[in-house]
Amino acid sequence: ESLPLRPRFLFSDGSDQPATNVAYQVADSGIATVDAQGTVNAVATGATRITLEAEGLKAQARVMVRNGTGFPHFARDGAILQDY
Repeated sequence: ESLPLRPRFLFSDGSDQPATNVAYQVADSGIATVDAQGTVNAVATGATRITLEAEGLKAQARVMVRNGTGFPHFARDGAILQDY
């Protein structure tokens, strides 16, 4: 599967704007790849980081590639659930 990143600059006055001319770099291309437009493509199960750089600023996004559609989360009683 794939998912586009949509980085934005957020300002202290509450305004925001899309980040342009963003450079992307993935830590482990065996887990996921990212193209110049910021589309992340899953390669294999695992976790990696994507570093984004624009206008001299850097940020990182953690990417988790999993099999299936479930995502671990807590139920009201504290149990760990795998599916919604």
